Amino acid sequence: MPAVTLPIQEVTVYTDRALVTRRGRVDLAVGPQDLVLSGIPACLVPDSVRAGGHGPTAVRLASVDVRAAFQARATAAGRRALEEECERLRDQDARLGERAAAIEGDLAFVHELRRAAAPDLARALARKRVELADCQGLLDFARVHITEAHAELAEVNGQRRALAAQLTAVERNLAALGVAESRRVHDVVVGVDAADPGPWELEVSYVVDDARWVPIYDIHVRRDERDEVEGAGEPHVDLSLLALVSQRTGEEWVDVALTLSTARPGLGTLPPKLTPWYIDLQQPYQRRDLRYAARARMASSPEPAAVGDASDDALLAAVAEADLPASIVEASGAVVSYTLPGRAGVPSDGAPHKVTVAFADLPARLTYESVPRLLPHAFTRAEALNASPLVLLPGEASVFHDGRFVGAVELPEVVAPEQEFTLYLGVDDGIAVERELTRRAVDKTLIGGTRRTSLSYRITVRNNHAHGAHVTVRDQTPVSRHEQLKARVLRVEPGPAEQTDLGALRWELNVPPGGTEQLNVDLVVEHPTGQTVTGLEGPGPA
Repeated sequence: MPAVTLPIQEVTVYTDRALVTRRGRVDLAVGPQDLVLSGIPACLVPDSVRAGGHGPTAVRLASVDVRAAFQARATAAGRRALEEECERLRDQDARLGERAAAIEGDLAFVHELRRAAAPDLARALARKRVELADCQGLLDFARVHITEAHAELAEVNGQRRALAAQLTAVERNLAALGVAESRRVHDVVVGVDAADPGPWELEVSYVVDDARWVPIYDIHVRRDERDEVEGAGEPHVDLSLLALVSQRTGEEWVDVALTLSTARPGLGTLPPKLTPWYIDLQQPYQRRDLRYAARARMASSPEPAAVGDASDDALLAAVAEADLPASIVEASGAVVSYTLPGRAGVPSDGAPHKVTVAFADLPARLTYESVPRLLPHAFTRAEALNASPLVLLPGEASVFHDGRFVGAVELPEVVAPEQEFTLYLGVDDGIAVERELTRRAVDKTLIGGTRRTSLSYRITVRNNHAHGAHVTVRDQTPVSRHEQLKARVLRVEPGPAEQTDLGALRWELNVPPGGTEQLNVDLVVEHPTGQTVTGLEGPGPA
């Protein structure tokens, strides 16, 4: 069977796998024949293999078959190179060992010379046959030689340790090569029947696991410089859609046309089926002897299941799979695909590789939001319109405001074209917010055994910017949890845009440049005398 080589031309990466397309020219003979494409990774999904082609020769596609095979991990030349490297390192270590032995021999000679000469020199000095200065040359010779020899020996031993580490690494690679001479792969066999001999363009596509991509974003919020000078401050959102692509399929994707898709082939094509939703009343607790209960359960079950057995795992997996379809992104009834311009490469190392998908300049509106009961600050909020054709998927975004890094946030849900989304950009010190308790009074007069506590709050919002600011202020009033405790709002000025039964208040303020707005809230709490009211200060600082 003739073997064919088809380079990878296109790759479509899904969120949990990839579709690989190989394409190339083959020369066909007349009649039926099998074309073998070898070395397809073990993570291949066999049922996904498809084949086709075109060319001037009339060809009938007869069959497509997938067969298990094994592929040599390394050639004989590669093994021989490792063996030669081992020999070279061992020879170098042997030479260093001989040098170390010579140095140690010199040291032994000098030590022996000094030991043997010491008694004679001592006797000669005692009898004044020689002066001390006459012995200094021999002493200096011994000291210098010993010092230099020890330094040289330390250097040689260091080189030998480095060589030993290199030799260990090479021997480990050689041993691994011997254990795993081959790896499991697949061969794709395409059966064709050609009417005439000639060239033919063969295309084979298949799905492999161990590949994925996730979206990430760089978002720069800025104001137009010209408008900033005029005080209008027209904001923009410069959005860069990026992707982290990773794969460990065993194939190198080099110079391929790369497409990123939100399709989820792993979920199948059928929707999940509902099972009955049972509810019941809690049964009264009955004390039982656990030993007899355990024996009863064992008697009723021929094979008692262990905690965390396969049945539990299957149940948990089914629950997890049931939640997955909610995250499938569709645009106009179809999945979203991004075809990257040019060609790209992704190595099979499992590491995330960043690729640029698209850019967009989106109109935005900068507003502010403050909850002064909890924090006396205003947070900048960018309300952007996705005026691009891009579908923004959930993912992590690095947000910058006027060139300053604000932080990393999550886009929690899909943003379709022409849909608005909100980004928070941190605290803006140009909007000053203060909330203060202006009055707290307890009536001394009792009415039917009930005491009244009156509270008044004032919220001040000041805009220190050179442009107007729209500020959303949120506050709250207390809500009673006891029938004898009453909380009534006497005055909210100006009237809020929203006031709920749970005491939530919301104002939408348009504060001019350098302007100030004040909000006032008066309320009264009635409670039985002699009773202590808890929670009157609210969930945050008053």
